[in-house]
Amino acid sequence: MRNITLELMRHGSDHNQLLSPGLPYLAVCENAPVTTVYLPYEHEELLIRLASLAYPDRKTKYTEAQRRFQLTDIGRTLGRLLADIPGLTSAVGVAKTDQSGKPESVFNAGNAVSADRPLVNLRLVLSAKELALVPFELAIAQAGLPGTAQHLLLQLVMPFCITREARRAARSFYCSPKNPKILFAYCDLPNNAVPSEAHALALREALSPWLRAGAKFSDTVTVLRNAALTDITAACRLESYTHVHLLAHGVPHDKDELNNSFFAIALRKPQAAADEEPFERVSASNLARALSPLEQGQERVRQPTVVTLATCQSGATQQIPLSSKGESIAHALHEAGIAMVVASQFPLTFQGSVVMTQQLYKGLMRARDPRLALLDTRHEMARVVPSSHDWASLVCYLSLHPDFDQDNARTEIQRLNQALIMGDLERADIVQQADEPRFVAALAKIDAFNPSGLVRVADTVLLNTTRAGIHRRYGAWLYNPPNSVQTAAHRAQTVQQLRLARSQYLAAYEKLPGDYWTLTEALRLDLLIAVLTSVVPAKARVKVTSRLSQTSTGLALPAKQCWQMLASLSDYQLAAGLGTPSTERPTEHSYDRPWVLVNAIEILLLGNVMGWADELADERATKLTQELVENYPINQHPRRALIAQLKRYDTDLYRLLESGGAPSALPEALLGVLEMGGGV
Repeated sequence: MRNITLELMRHGSDHNQLLSPGLPYLAVCENAPVTTVYLPYEHEELLIRLASLAYPDRKTKYTEAQRRFQLTDIGRTLGRLLADIPGLTSAVGVAKTDQSGKPESVFNAGNAVSADRPLVNLRLVLSAKELALVPFELAIAQAGLPGTAQHLLLQLVMPFCITREARRAARSFYCSPKNPKILFAYCDLPNNAVPSEAHALALREALSPWLRAGAKFSDTVTVLRNAALTDITAACRLESYTHVHLLAHGVPHDKDELNNSFFAIALRKPQAAADEEPFERVSASNLARALSPLEQGQERVRQPTVVTLATCQSGATQQIPLSSKGESIAHALHEAGIAMVVASQFPLTFQGSVVMTQQLYKGLMRARDPRLALLDTRHEMARVVPSSHDWASLVCYLSLHPDFDQDNARTEIQRLNQALIMGDLERADIVQQADEPRFVAALAKIDAFNPSGLVRVADTVLLNTTRAGIHRRYGAWLYNPPNSVQTAAHRAQTVQQLRLARSQYLAAYEKLPGDYWTLTEALRLDLLIAVLTSVVPAKARVKVTSRLSQTSTGLALPAKQCWQMLASLSDYQLAAGLGTPSTERPTEHSYDRPWVLVNAIEILLLGNVMGWADELADERATKLTQELVENYPINQHPRRALIAQLKRYDTDLYRLLESGGAPSALPEALLGVLEMGGGV
């Protein structure tokens, strides 16, 4: 995605100024010369125009015709303003002709909105608080901008996104959380409920692909019903949330010391007297403090990465910005250090708020580029609620690190891995509902996956191993399909899928030889392929596995020699005490201690099953399993991975590796050790 930075500045403090046609702003765009621009509105005039954007059913004095006229008139005016900035039109022209990289594709609800066209994000950096009042998202493209005479953010000639950034924002950058934890807080007003159930369902739908088998919605999402500000503060002190979704009504705040009104969020007032309002009007600064508590025992502030405000006009600023208190709620949260804040600058329909939540969180949960998620969300809101301008109401404050594209690629692959392998396929395995279309769909998703910034070797390795895991599971399913008798065709298809999995693991090992767990996987699959393709009868399987010690079909070394090399590498890591107590999936290497243990146990298990290990292998594997149990709880990835590996050897396919026909007792014994540790 091509980023174009446009900064609008003026002299003086960030508040205490009204919009005026005679007030000059300096426009700095990329490396183009500085340009002076003038907003063609008096402050009061723009306030009246924006007031007419309230929907007629909200008991306003404005008609539908007035609303539609202002959408077009304001859009054209702001479009001319942007088109008159030479640096911007020049940067857009460069983006059109830039052939330095492969264009990306944009997807909207699974269908291509625009394919093979450059994507542009206009990064709008603002300091003057009165500019938060200007709805740049309404701009209609004029000559020099893509999609002339169409709304800039809806045209498809060159998909366009606008994100805002506070110039004085604390230097915190957006990074896709690997393990999202969401706080969903909502508050009803008397006789005016919010669509809390619809938002909860939208969050559930967005999260469902990423939940592990047996996991509950409540494990990832905490719901605060009819929340007070004190409830939000307490929740943020007890738990570290990556995302906060706030559903409430936007209301005018009490006038400040300068008799100046601004927008606030209506939350429940604890212990309200009978003659008082049952809700309190929460200002931007108070909400920012509630979401940013000090970590217990630490000297740093703990903040969510993303805050989404499904509240009317939470992105709008106070009518007359003479006080530093009355900034836009979204602007204030961003200045307080929250990397991504999504809000509404106009009244928002209930249906529009639900679509926003569902579509935006779908993208964020898969670790998609937030700019693309925002673009998809706008298009979906325009499609689902075509009679509204909810799509233009969406305003996003976002800070990205210059290396974001490269850094986010790995997280996006990890989330895809969680969805395809640890999510959908694992849940299907447990309830015995896996079927061929699931595997075909998973492979189609991984084949179509092409994240931007995929340049690091470790990222491509993770993509290889994700694809290998799907092929391996597919092959195991084909070998013993449920409700069906195995045929020669099934056996041939099993071999085909295992070969594809082996080639992916080998490709990963060749890229990162230090990450030798991939070679362990390739060796096991290679042995299975050799047995499946052997013409020796099953009762003579001992001869087949004995012969495998001398030759191998897909590896550079004979199978037993390859295993001995892996065992030596594992012994060295264990003897040298390599490994840190991390439980993340291996990245640049497999030296994290729990994964060193898991890989060593797998190598010993494979040697035991094949008859290659010495008589002490069982005892060593048991001790390593005990170390894993004592130091790492069941809910962490290494323990779950080992359990899955051990259970694999109790399937018909993996019993083919038994040398001499007698099944090994080691997998069951190790599962017993894990069971004593809890959780199997």
